[in-house]
Amino acid sequence: MVSLRSMPRWTAEADVVVLGAGLSGLVAAVTAHEAGAHVLVLEKMGPDRAGGISRVRYPQIVWAPRPEKLSALIAYQTALNEPNPLPEPELRAWAEDMVGLSPWVGEHIAAAGYVWSPWDASVLNWVPGPEFPEMPGADCVDRLFAAGPGSGGLWRAFAALREHRGIAIRYDARAFELVQNGDQSVAGVLAREGNQTTAVRAHRGVVVATGGFDAAPELLRDYMGFAEAYPIGSPHNTGDGFRLLQRAGAAMWHVRNPTITGGVWPAIKVPEHAAAFFAAQNLGVGSYIEVAKDHRRFYAETGGWNRFHNKLQRFGGWVDQPIATMLPVHMILDDRVRRACRLARPIYWNAEMEHRWSADNSVEVAKGWVIQAGTIAELAAKIGRDPEALMATVERYNTDARLGQDPEFGRAPERVAPILEPPFYALALVPGLVGTTGGARRLPDGRVLDHDDHVIPGLFEAGELGSPLANLYENGSFLTEAIRSGRAAGASAARARS
Repeated sequence: MVSLRSMPRWTAEADVVVLGAGLSGLVAAVTAHEAGAHVLVLEKMGPDRAGGISRVRYPQIVWAPRPEKLSALIAYQTALNEPNPLPEPELRAWAEDMVGLSPWVGEHIAAAGYVWSPWDASVLNWVPGPEFPEMPGADCVDRLFAAGPGSGGLWRAFAALREHRGIAIRYDARAFELVQNGDQSVAGVLAREGNQTTAVRAHRGVVVATGGFDAAPELLRDYMGFAEAYPIGSPHNTGDGFRLLQRAGAAMWHVRNPTITGGVWPAIKVPEHAAAFFAAQNLGVGSYIEVAKDHRRFYAETGGWNRFHNKLQRFGGWVDQPIATMLPVHMILDDRVRRACRLARPIYWNAEMEHRWSADNSVEVAKGWVIQAGTIAELAAKIGRDPEALMATVERYNTDARLGQDPEFGRAPERVAPILEPPFYALALVPGLVGTTGGARRLPDGRVLDHDDHVIPGLFEAGELGSPLANLYENGSFLTEAIRSGRAAGASAARARS
């Protein structure tokens, strides 16, 4: 914490200072501006890489529960968050925001020149409906909207609104410290712009909307227990806001949920890029397996984990996809799979911003990202595995696959095929994260609480950072909460006492 008494001078000022130009930050800025506040946005990246995961999130779905589904929504979110319940008054206030959100979003999307329409199920061959239909209140998931055209429509629409309305933004300005009064209230923020330190006075409040910490290895290890994990979304989500809030005295929550909200996904990390590629799942050709540290298979590779954001029901509860505890993991495949199946999904950060994975994987083989060999034994040696152990695993799988079965893990017969056609390939898989929800505990209106459950005056939070969503994830929730919380925090900050 930097004390207000120690500040020699302010170099900029605004009524409301928003940290981060992702979707939640832009919504907060637009909302505060509409309420008559003078707003300044500080974004640590340049304009070509700003926006966080919301810039590349696909599909851009907003979950829009109907007002008459309020009670069902409360019941459903309670079940999704178990065992991390929100206090009932807070949950009800959150749900009331949710059921009233769609008209406001549609109005702003249209004002930006974008299209706001019901979700087109043909885009992903996915019909809207609850991911967990057996849970109480699940029928509240019956209406989804999307912004278009193209990917990132929600983020692009609010980025356009910020620009059209003349809301000031300073790029390449990384906030690193909050300035606080003796009573803990937040008076401003310090940011680094190149070699200079900028001191920004916030007359009414600071909104921290800097995203998660999925690109902060030390935080992932210390708070979530990941020895290794990588962002599939923005590689710039390095936990800046998480640390700011800790130093400001905020109480933290949802840092480690029973399952990782948003899921642990198989991903592909290569040295050339900071983010990981989203690995394809349930490949259309079955001549492949995945092996763990002991060179053996460890789960049903086509078991449908992705239908529940890479969680599966076990022993009456839900568990994460086990890749994080099995490292190193390799996919072993033959040339039929290589020719027919793109091994990385063409979505999220790398696909949008860095490299479009080739349809037949030939480019990635040439780059050395996919390892090729003439035999399984040679392939094992190239990836540092015991040749005899890997050959034994492949032969055991092939023996069963020739009969169209998988007694070891129960893959469906149509998804089983022997690994026979050379050359053979290995692809290293790692845990990939689409987001982390840990952050400061906040009220539905965005105000941040300290360790005694007292509001820290002048401090607000929005988006993935400190999200009220915990444990299980309903499709569209992160973007919806980014909008809901940004709107709430922007309005609260604008009406805060100077």
